[in-house]
This record gives sequence, C-alpha cells and structure tokens, in this order.
Amino acid sequence: MKAKKLEQGMGYEKRKMYWIDCPMDIAVEEKQDNGTLDRTILHYAVRDGDKAYFSEEYLPEGISKDGVKMPDITAILESSAERRVKWYIYDMKDTVINAKTALKLCNQWHSGIEHIESRYLNDLDGYLVDGSLGVISRFWSREMLQKEKVIYEEKLNLAGSSNLLTARKSRPKQVEYKQRVKAVQFILDGIFVDDNEMGGRTSYDIHHVCMTTTDKITYMAEMDIKL
Repeated sequence: MKAKKLEQGMGYEKRKMYWIDCPMDIAVEEKQDNGTLDRTILHYAVRDGDKAYFSEEYLPEGISKDGVKMPDITAILESSAERRVKWYIYDMKDTVINAKTALKLCNQWHSGIEHIESRYLNDLDGYLVDGSLGVISRFWSREMLQKEKVIYEEKLNLAGSSNLLTARKSRPKQVEYKQRVKAVQFILDGIFVDDNEMGGRTSYDIHHVCMTTTDKITYMAEMDIKL
C-alpha cells in the first residue's frame, strides 16, 4: 500500500495514507457547526518490528471522491513476525439517532473496508486478519432509532399499497426507505453485514465509543490501536 512515513509531531493531510514504525498518539478532530469540537486520540501501540498505518478520510489514489462515503479513521497495525494484522474503521458523529446517520455510517464502513481490502489486505499472504469497526459519538439513542425504523417501515407499507402507477413512480424512494430500515436494524442489532463485490458477506460487531466533555465545548474519546 502506497503510504508516506508519519514522524512524531508531524501534521498530516486528509485522504492520504501514512505509515508508522514507533509508538505514537494521533489526534483526529472534527468541528461542528455550533463551534464545538470532537477529538479522538488514537494510541498506537507499535512494537519493535511492527508497522502501522493511519489515514483520516482515506481515499486511495485514482478514486474520485464524488459519491464516496469516507470514514474519519482508518488504522492498521501489522506484525510481520506474528503474521497478524488488525484494522480499525471508525467514524465520528455528534449523535446517532436517525436513519440518515445510520445509512451514512454503513456506507462509510463499506467503503473503508473495500479500500483497505483492495489496496492492502488482498496482497497479504498467510496473515491472520482481525477487524474492528464502529462509531465514536457524543450520544446515541436506541429508542429514537427504533422510532425512525418504524417511520420508514410505514412509508414502505404505504408505497406498497398504492396503485400501480404511483408505486412505479415511488420505486426509487422505496429503495431508499429499505436501505434506511436495514441500516437502522444493523445499528440496533450491533452487527454490520457487509456485502462485497464478489458476492460474499461478512459480519462485524459494531463498537460504540462514547465521547465525554468537561466544558461542553470539546468532546473527547480515546482508542488503543493494538493487536
């Protein structure tokens, strides 16, 4: 995988991939429209001989960003001695309470997995690969997500009971409603099922990391990147 070395204290560019060969803390920040800040500190536990990777909003070279949902955090830790790899794909959201956010998360997870598979994982031979995906947020509500699911299920039922001409016109909306219901159900179940281009399906546990604040201006979370 094409990457640039990230030195201690060095800044980084979004969408670029960097590699690391020593323990390091990396801050990923996202400003909200109301002036508050979300910050996640990644603690890379890189041992002698290990190699790690990091990118914010990773987008492989040659791929247009148009229509691509990029996750905030792509992190990888590799041990050639143990022939093991662990990857992390996470996104930061202020809240996870509606179907729109749930669908965006699923699209970001899918794109993130697809990108590291095509540019990195497919080139590994004989490695044990482990993955971790999830969302880092200030607040999420199971109750509010459940209500959203019911709303879109009702919209689907209404569209399905319409006359033939109306149903044909509403078909694109029905596809969107089904996608939103499916995405919300993934979040509620805590399991994301990813369909790849080869027709395979892989299930991943969805991890939720909660941000905390002491001043209601900066919201913080920490994650260990380790094998």
